[in-house]
Amino acid sequence: MSKKREPKTAELTLEWGKYAQYKHIVGLDEAGRGAWAGALVVGAVALPLALGEETLRLEL
Repeated sequence: MSKKREPKTAELTLEWGKYAQYKHIVGLDEAGRGAWAGALVVGAVALPLALGEETLRLEL
């Protein structure tokens, strides 16, 4: 019988440190092969630091 493993989750120590220092934090992601190899799509989102119930249920 195999041993069940706990799912790995990211530690948020870096993020919580930034939350304490800054007023606005923006998350950024990119997809594509990079600007040198063709099309590149970039998206960014800024959410309130005080996460309300609506924010926690947000599906992106």
